[in-house]
Amino acid sequence: PLTLAILPSLMVDISRDVFAMPMEAVVEIVSIGPDQVSWVHSHPMAVVRGRVIPLVKLREVLNFHTSVAEADTPATAETTLVVVADGGREIALAVDQVIGEGDVVIKSIAENYRNVA
Repeated sequence: PLTLAILPSLMVDISRDVFAMPMEAVVEIVSIGPDQVSWVHSHPMAVVRGRVIPLVKLREVLNFHTSVAEADTPATAETTLVVVADGGREIALAVDQVIGEGDVVIKSIAENYRNVA
């Protein structure tokens, strides 16, 4: 029998690459302007519906390089955030674009590959 799991996911675009986030962790998706970003002890925070939520730019965390077109984005541009939560703690993840929902099939690769020293 196959061992696999099907995980409902939110698909997002970061630097033209697609990433999946488990839907069970997604609280909301919002767009914010630069006036809704504040700084606390040199860390960016997003103000979403009166809540102050830590803001993480996934592009920077994943060390993706910014293209010339993206670098020319005006400071007045809105940012798309995916607010996720776990154990009552929230974090706002900045993404380039939300693609939509999809199911991700997870299968162990151990059966398909041998161990490498």
